[in-house]
Amino acid sequence: MENVSDLDTPGSLKLDSDLVTRDPELANEQLLTDFGLFVDVMGFLTRVLNSELENECNLPLTWFEILLRLSKSPDRRASMGTMAETVALTTGGVTRLIDRIEEAELVKRSMCPSDRRVVWVSLTDRGLEKLNEATKVHLRGITEHFTGNLDIDTLENLRNAMAKILERKLACPDEKRLILYTNTT
Repeated sequence: MENVSDLDTPGSLKLDSDLVTRDPELANEQLLTDFGLFVDVMGFLTRVLNSELENECNLPLTWFEILLRLSKSPDRRASMGTMAETVALTTGGVTRLIDRIEEAELVKRSMCPSDRRVVWVSLTDRGLEKLNEATKVHLRGITEHFTGNLDIDTLENLRNAMAKILERKLACPDEKRLILYTNTT
């Protein structure tokens, strides 16, 4: 890698260890560029997938994520605390989000009989129907805007890289979170 402009192309996601020795400033620029590419791709995918779900199913992507996580949870329910840990929102943000989804009758809340501090969120039958409808749209969008642009080897490398990042995060006992997208069988 000879100059910083070469870093603007996708595919430079692995830091060249020789570059760190030869030119630490350029190595830092590569790291910033690579992370910027990741953020840009996530922003693009989030916007386009959200738009498709809202336009075709009247369901925001954040609602879809909640419904999907609940559908993969035991008994199609999870505690509010677990939901707050698994989505990128504050506990207050999750509470407001669940309020809106509950108003649409896609989820319902109930108290845990053995612990008054725990509030359960459950997927309703109507929520499951909406999730099934939206999943078709979402899978089409993922294929069109994400996986359809990558070959099998690139997808496998990306999958392995994401798994490594999450494995490291999950290795810390106080950082364990439900990873429900990884087990869809």
